[in-house]
Amino acid sequence: MRGKFLSCLLIIAVAASMILIGSTPQVQAAKKKDIIFGGSLGLSGKFAELGRLMKDAFELWVEDTNKAGGIYVKEYGRKMPVKYILYDDQSDPATGAKLYEKLITHDKVDFLTAPFSSGITFSGSTVAEKYKKIMISVCGSSNDIYNRGFDYIFCNIGFASNHMNSNIALIDSLKPKPKGIAIVTDKTLYCLTVAEATRDKLKNLGFEIVLYEEFPSDIKDASSIINKMKALNPEIFLGFTRPPSCALFTKQTKILNFRPKMVYFNEGPEMGWYVPEFGKDAEGMISRFASYAAPDNPRLVEFTKAIKKKDPKWDRSVPDSMYHCGPYDSVEMLRQGIEGAGTLDNTKVAKYLRTHDLENMFVGLRQEAVFKDFEKYKNINVNLVPVATQIQNGKIMVVWPQEFAQAEVWYPLSPWQK
Repeated sequence: MRGKFLSCLLIIAVAASMILIGSTPQVQAAKKKDIIFGGSLGLSGKFAELGRLMKDAFELWVEDTNKAGGIYVKEYGRKMPVKYILYDDQSDPATGAKLYEKLITHDKVDFLTAPFSSGITFSGSTVAEKYKKIMISVCGSSNDIYNRGFDYIFCNIGFASNHMNSNIALIDSLKPKPKGIAIVTDKTLYCLTVAEATRDKLKNLGFEIVLYEEFPSDIKDASSIINKMKALNPEIFLGFTRPPSCALFTKQTKILNFRPKMVYFNEGPEMGWYVPEFGKDAEGMISRFASYAAPDNPRLVEFTKAIKKKDPKWDRSVPDSMYHCGPYDSVEMLRQGIEGAGTLDNTKVAKYLRTHDLENMFVGLRQEAVFKDFEKYKNINVNLVPVATQIQNGKIMVVWPQEFAQAEVWYPLSPWQK
């Protein structure tokens, strides 16, 4: 009798444990109130202005998503609101890495947003890979980030060495063939990557590189470099710059009357501050978009209205493709991945991102992002076309490739106006 009684107790205990085990996911689901996104941006330091634009885009996505009721997660059986935790990495890679560690281990974020710059993305994505957290990068594209075999870092703007492809094709189309090209570059990881790739590609096309020179990010006087270029008399000047050095070179090339037939700056002419600051001196300056959002895209029309409402000081007719559209797209693609995979499991969401076309404001062969392995690089959006831009009559116009061109390129440049 006693044996039967103990057996009954054992059966009851096992049954109770099975009920508890079976109810654990439901208990966890009940406790899980929202989906937490988190990241760092340079809200102070040299990247502060660009960090502000990206912050506006991330925050706008959170507002839009919560207005729509949140993100539907099948494993929880409901839509869940989203929260966003943002830290200032002070434009410093080491600080960024520490903050991503904090976001994952202390703040318990479900998904990460990407920082600005290749240097901070490199360090931040190392932490993300360690904890198997997805990061879709929009402003960190140096090749070195994506050749490490990492599974959780995705590049939505193509890698840096291809960002000049349209500008290179434009240069190669000019008749007669330009004589002499001078290249100067900021020593940041991104600028060096693009400058070195551009130099090598132009050499392979038969162009003479009369000068290749690197300068420190905190350069205060570029006159010695400009005088060196002036003595070599190149017909094309390519400056791989960050905004402060772009402004410096623009001012001092005019002061020193150095005016090649074509002038390109990596960052500056395509940004909202450049035309108001330089007025007529901005005319004819060439830059690029690593990715391009077509102004007539209906989704972009609505996005433009929302950005201008969020940032009344924004003075352009369209948002910035990289610093507005890119961040918004990155978290919107995460939403598609979460809903498609039906889970908050980063590994399963990452698999979904790699196997599905994702809606995107950037223009490519179609209007979707397609993440594939390309050569030795992992998780690259292979569906992008970089474009060359030029300031014409105060407006930023796409001038290459021809299928996206809004205007013919102005070449050669006229002399500086006094």
